[in-house]
Amino acid sequence: MILIEIENTVVDQREITSEKGNFSVREQKAFLQVPGSKYPVGFTMQLNKDQLPFETGEYEFGVDSLFINRYGQLAVKRELALQKLKGEVAAA
Repeated sequence: MILIEIENTVVDQREITSEKGNFSVREQKAFLQVPGSKYPVGFTMQLNKDQLPFETGEYEFGVDSLFINRYGQLAVKRELALQKLKGEVAAA
């Protein structure tokens, strides 16, 4: 099982201007509990435009987060599918 921990519901949002136009990036910080590792690894998860942040707590990395890319390689989607542990419902 891959365990992900959310410590708070803070969303970091950046506005970006490019040749293709303006857009915003919304991210939430989380920690990955790597099996066999003493300390968790911090990372950011991308959130959709109107997606609520994940609630604090522990989540299991969902299989729906994976896909096969155009090169036939296993890859992780930008928006992670997480299942909250202990029977609680996670924000989607």
